[in-house]
Amino acid sequence: MLALVVGLGVVTAVAALLIGRGVGWRRALPGWLLVWSVLCLFVITLTPAHTSTPPIRFQELCSFDYGGPAPDGFWIVPGGQRLLNTLVFMPSGFFLVWLSAQFRRGLWWVLPGAVGLIGCSVLIETVQQKVSRLGRACDITDVVDNGVGTLVGVVIGLVVVATVGPVRRVVRRGSAS
Repeated sequence: MLALVVGLGVVTAVAALLIGRGVGWRRALPGWLLVWSVLCLFVITLTPAHTSTPPIRFQELCSFDYGGPAPDGFWIVPGGQRLLNTLVFMPSGFFLVWLSAQFRRGLWWVLPGAVGLIGCSVLIETVQQKVSRLGRACDITDVVDNGVGTLVGVVIGLVVVATVGPVRRVVRRGSAS
């Protein structure tokens, strides 16, 4: 899984280098990070669970039992799988705002972009439901936690953009004098 994440980072970085020549680094860097973060979400959520885990039988429906079939937690982030699900979506929300801020009136795209990221979570859970050999469980709790992570990332991004943008304009005016 780690090799795939690194490989995707290299491939998308090369693409960003090529695109950066045309659109500029100010737009290419957050665009690259957003694309890479979303691809990483798909890799870490759709890579089959440990081979020792017995495959989950095909689920007719996703679990709508809030708190659902998720295991208690992982060793990566203390606090359980729910915290991990929230944390992994935060960078994508942040990079979405950063990229949007690079365009005139680009922040109008933040809400549709956040809805798109939550849609990615729904897509991931649907694939987990349909492909039983992944050894993953479809759970509405994951969609909610992923959505919360997206929104927290968006809020952090908006705070950073609101803070850094005016500072950058003041610095530019001061150096122009």
